[in-house]
Amino acid sequence: MIRVDSVLKDLFSKKDTVVGIDIGTSAVKVAVFKLTTGLPELVHADLKEISPILEKKSRDLEILEALKELLRSWTGRSSRYIATVNCPQTAVRRILVPRMPKSELKDALRLHAAQYFPFPIENSYLDFEPLPAKPGADDGKMVVLAAVSPKKTVEDMLALLALAGIQPSALIPAPLAATYASRDQVRQNAKALAILDFGFDLTDLVILSGSDVPTGQAGIVFSRSIPVAGKDFTQAMMVSLASEKGRVQLVWEDAERIKRAVGLPAEGASTMVEEKISTNQILSMLRGPMERLTSEIERCFDYYREETDGGSIGELLLYGGGAQMKGFMEALSSQLGIEARLGAPLGPFLPGDSLPPALQKKEYRLEAAAGAALSATLPPGGINLLPPEIKDQTKIAFKRASFQSAAAATALLFIFVFVGMKIKLSNYETRSAAAQMELSSLKPALQDVRELQLAATIVQNEPYWGEVLKELATVTPRNIHLTRIRMQQDTLFLSGVFVSGNDEPGAQIADYISALENGLFSQVRLLASKEMSNEPGNVFELRMGVE
Repeated sequence: MIRVDSVLKDLFSKKDTVVGIDIGTSAVKVAVFKLTTGLPELVHADLKEISPILEKKSRDLEILEALKELLRSWTGRSSRYIATVNCPQTAVRRILVPRMPKSELKDALRLHAAQYFPFPIENSYLDFEPLPAKPGADDGKMVVLAAVSPKKTVEDMLALLALAGIQPSALIPAPLAATYASRDQVRQNAKALAILDFGFDLTDLVILSGSDVPTGQAGIVFSRSIPVAGKDFTQAMMVSLASEKGRVQLVWEDAERIKRAVGLPAEGASTMVEEKISTNQILSMLRGPMERLTSEIERCFDYYREETDGGSIGELLLYGGGAQMKGFMEALSSQLGIEARLGAPLGPFLPGDSLPPALQKKEYRLEAAAGAALSATLPPGGINLLPPEIKDQTKIAFKRASFQSAAAATALLFIFVFVGMKIKLSNYETRSAAAQMELSSLKPALQDVRELQLAATIVQNEPYWGEVLKELATVTPRNIHLTRIRMQQDTLFLSGVFVSGNDEPGAQIADYISALENGLFSQVRLLASKEMSNEPGNVFELRMGVE
């Protein structure tokens, strides 16, 4: 026999699984969460490396193979998919605008886009999210978080996902996904927190407020793409150098391999690497892109300090494939004067904050995939860069799925109610049979009581109890059970239980009082009425005179 609660669990468990997908230049990343009543639960996360220098057709095939392998256990399930989108013209901005209806905001943002975005957005998808106003703020302004991405970037991503059999319910900018993955780390800091996603093609810097993180939103204060990325470090190592063996020039594969193995060497004694290049030469070649990167970061920090009247940044979280380059973290900390460390976006979502060793080594690269999935936990109405026509189809499909789930839940609810009523009916029948047996055993004693009552009535001029009991038996409905009858002077007191069904207790008792007054009794008054705690119904007591 299938338990109904297990059917319910199976019915809804598949619909609370969300898959975050982040397709970068050098790796495909996924993170799968089960949404629960508490914190979301991480059930799967992984990445697969891809070559960053393949031509588009070969690269797309490699991405599809990576997605197939990473989602082998999830493809075909009734899960939601949320993917990230990113390119140099994908941007997120916090914008101050005059207060206006939401229906007018999109046109207003497009009209004045040149003030907010350093590139034309005519051929871009735009979405926005009004942020909650600060308490007491009423200056006629409102803050909006707006995001744009070129239509070609969005449509290329959708086409690639479609080849993998995936229809995403949302597309969000990668910088925004990184902030969603870092929200818990932000709330633990009184100061602002900076995020640096150091990828192969792109580097994104986001500054999050440490003291004003609105419910649902990411708390973005500043966001910018920096024109220095991992590939610039590799290319810097491919210049021609003079050595004891003559001119040396590394090809791409050699430069990338040595960069990953050696990173940013420390100053001091020089050693040869693969008998091709010295560590001092590597440091000299990488010093240029490193200085450009830290200079761009400092410019962003200076802008933040000016906008916030000297606000300070507590630490720098590092994400992306280049974040763990040897010496990179230490160089950033030294040159920027703040602590730089690898981000840890997954730990809070596993029991005991413990990650398997294999996942610990790649956790800092999974922030965008994790943030994409975690965006499903935010209130509806957030930023979604899907084309409007697909977004409308997604809403319709979601409503249809919700209706089907609601219909199934309603059917199961009726089953629960029916089973519960059957159980209660069985209990009442059992108790009624027991009461009938007890009543039969009391009949002889009841006859003696009736004779004594008759004698007392004659002597004390009290009403004839037989007539009283007969009247009560006539007017008392089946769902009212009398538990006590007593006479005090000329007043009769009745105690009983009203077993409620679909009727209101007050109305049913009022009808009972009216029926009593139409018979032998007068001046019927309700002394008390109290709802029972263990069963549906009310306990009551009446007072009346007998004519």
